[in-house]
Amino acid sequence: MNKHINVIFPMAGEGARFGYTFKPFLKATEETFIELAKKPFEQLKKYGYTYKLIFTYRYTQEDTYNVSSKLKELFYDEEFEICLINNSDGPLQTLQQTVINKKLKGPTFVCDCDHSIDILPIIQNIDSLLSKYDVIIPTWNITNDEQSSFGKVILNATTHEITGFCEKELIEVNIFQYIKGILGCYLFKDISIVSNYDSYNDISSLLKESFINKTLKLQYIDIQHADFFGTPKQLEHFRFNRAKQYSIIVDIDGTLINQETKELLHGSIEKLKDWQTKGHTIILSTASSSKNMEKYILQYNIPYDQIIYNLTPGPRIVINDKKPYLPFYCMADGINVNRNKGISQIDIEKYDPPLILETFKGASMAKVYKVIKNNNIFIRKYIHKTITNEVHVETLKRQYEDLKRWSYYAPKLTPNILNVYESPTEYYYDLEYCNNYKPLSCYDDKIINATLVNVVRRLYNDIYVYKKTIKYRTEWLNTYLNTKVYPKFDILLNLDTKIDYLLRYNTIIINNITYEPIKKLLENSLDKIHNYAPYFECPIHGDLSLENILYNSETCTFKLIDNAGSRYTDAVEMDIAKIFQSVICKFSEWDNDMDLCNFNIEYTENSTATYNIPFKYILDKHNKEIEKWLILYETCEGIDFIYKKGLFYMSTYFIRMVPFMFEKSLNHAIFILLLSHIYLNKSLK
Repeated sequence: MNKHINVIFPMAGEGARFGYTFKPFLKATEETFIELAKKPFEQLKKYGYTYKLIFTYRYTQEDTYNVSSKLKELFYDEEFEICLINNSDGPLQTLQQTVINKKLKGPTFVCDCDHSIDILPIIQNIDSLLSKYDVIIPTWNITNDEQSSFGKVILNATTHEITGFCEKELIEVNIFQYIKGILGCYLFKDISIVSNYDSYNDISSLLKESFINKTLKLQYIDIQHADFFGTPKQLEHFRFNRAKQYSIIVDIDGTLINQETKELLHGSIEKLKDWQTKGHTIILSTASSSKNMEKYILQYNIPYDQIIYNLTPGPRIVINDKKPYLPFYCMADGINVNRNKGISQIDIEKYDPPLILETFKGASMAKVYKVIKNNNIFIRKYIHKTITNEVHVETLKRQYEDLKRWSYYAPKLTPNILNVYESPTEYYYDLEYCNNYKPLSCYDDKIINATLVNVVRRLYNDIYVYKKTIKYRTEWLNTYLNTKVYPKFDILLNLDTKIDYLLRYNTIIINNITYEPIKKLLENSLDKIHNYAPYFECPIHGDLSLENILYNSETCTFKLIDNAGSRYTDAVEMDIAKIFQSVICKFSEWDNDMDLCNFNIEYTENSTATYNIPFKYILDKHNKEIEKWLILYETCEGIDFIYKKGLFYMSTYFIRMVPFMFEKSLNHAIFILLLSHIYLNKSLK
């Protein structure tokens, strides 16, 4: 006769760690949290138990997430009930309301939905445990660093008996006692007893009171296998570990056994067993029929999880989707082995992905990750290829080529390249992680100015020296304007009406100063603009902002990162402009300043637009600190002229940046266009 047991999942939590969403329905991988939490209880059937699932959650959650319908979809073949409650101050109160509302009694598991606990050690001895104890507590070996994440049971170091309970406070262990973490998956001999206790926030408080008063017989059981996904960090690790379990499709004839003699090839069984031990799924495949092949599988006791017969003898193509939470992880690949050479030498560990430690802001559609693999930390710059982002893929490739080139020109000026990879669907390269380096923008003005002098001097000595003279300077500048700047105006006119009006007005007033519109100014100042044409081209950085200069305050050294993928050679004035963007216009503060600009516009023809932006973004003239590094750029031109030339190229950069800034906000786009008005007027007036 089957015995029955209840399984309660209290799900009334607010899901604060995941942005106040309904946590049980979050996808851990392909399955939701609640599906994974429920799966271990399927083992009850093997030991003669039937079970009923009971899900408890709030009325408001039902209204918002349509929980009952989703549960029917997920557990259509399971017996379950729902228990709706108004509010709850914690898991114990949720459990008590469930017991009272459903009039529950008898053996019952109570399990959280943010982990998947292999409860086999409990199930295997369930009858014996229930005959002796009132509550069985699953425990987990934890480190001191993990104490704040677990309720804990305190044990006698000699007898291993329970001596107390505590929540997430730090417990000092000694030679007389030790601790284990409590997993939220309790087994109660009679669940009705929980209604006899005060409504504590957590079940461990109930256990503590019952232990002190000796009202319940308690026993702990060590759990050997569990998966945790209750915090964003735990979820990240869970996904990473799941993704490391492969599905390995292995041919039989010519791969595991000799094609002609049908003898087992050396190392085949050992390799398959090793893969299975590591959690991989083995799928055998063959073009033969089951009738012809089964005898060899039985004869050699070949281990496998699934098998596919009667395939064609041609190529086998595996198609799989990319994991959005592991974007650079190869989800399908193939290994070709020579016939009858076996699989003993195959190493699949090369497919293990590095673990993402941090995600940085990337440029040009690339993703930038700080990752770790085999205890080595490095930086990965990654892009997924699509039909629409080919130009961004090429930009990242050029950046890689620039790094290779610069590492030859100027050793140690850039991080070392570790690896590069390309497939039809993705491209990435790996760089050394510059430990103890931070963006130069994080430091004070004294360090910034001193470092800029050293940066520019190093560029002139090791990079800019590879230069060629520009024979037709005016033609060069016209080409730059016609290809890089003027086409942007057509794009800007279609972004937003406020940007359209800003470009069309005859008079622009910014902080009570009148400026000529940039389109008109460019058209009327060609003679002066042509004076700003560069004299030579050379390799340049292309995005020399303070964010791309890393500085180590302990060693007083710097490294340059994120070359912009510019043309093979370009004008050094472009690097001046990017430094200006940081030191004059404080580029690093644009993301943080919520009030970059405000404006008052009357939408009538030939009217005046009035704007205000913070004065900290406006510099009237160059200062001595700027001169210290700017003078290094001087040849036959005076410092004032070089300064104005830098402002001109910075202003044109700003025009080119407007569409990118518009993606952040309309306010950002207008702000950078206003800066272009200010500094273009300063350079040409």
